[in-house]
Amino acid sequence: MASVEPPPGALTGNRRHRRIAYRCAFTEPLAHTGAPYLVEGIYRDPEGERIGPVFTNEDPPEEFLVLPDEEVPLVHVEAALDADHRVASYEQVVGLLFDPQEQVPAGVEENGERWDNGELVVYTFESDDEALEAQY
Repeated sequence: MASVEPPPGALTGNRRHRRIAYRCAFTEPLAHTGAPYLVEGIYRDPEGERIGPVFTNEDPPEEFLVLPDEEVPLVHVEAALDADHRVASYEQVVGLLFDPQEQVPAGVEENGERWDNGELVVYTFESDDEALEAQY
């Protein structure tokens, strides 16, 4: 079983690791965008600095999820997404993080959107309240 340790201070109700993430839509089909971060699995700013892991949930993907590393200011993430010509739009969402082998509560599975990168599974919700309610 893979071990995903939540950073200190990131646990919420029911000890679930909760983070802000960004759901992003491509400007055009993936074949035309040239998105190396999907292959590498890491989203980077225009200067090449790491923002955080990338997730997709479709093949071929029309959207992707960026889970910013906790030390990266959200304003920096948004500036990087604004500067990326491949990103048509993005929205801030709340993600609940799970180990791929971990059992997911039924409410989370039913109400969240699943994103999986093989090392971590993120279920996204439109609001913090929705994410918390889904856990119970």
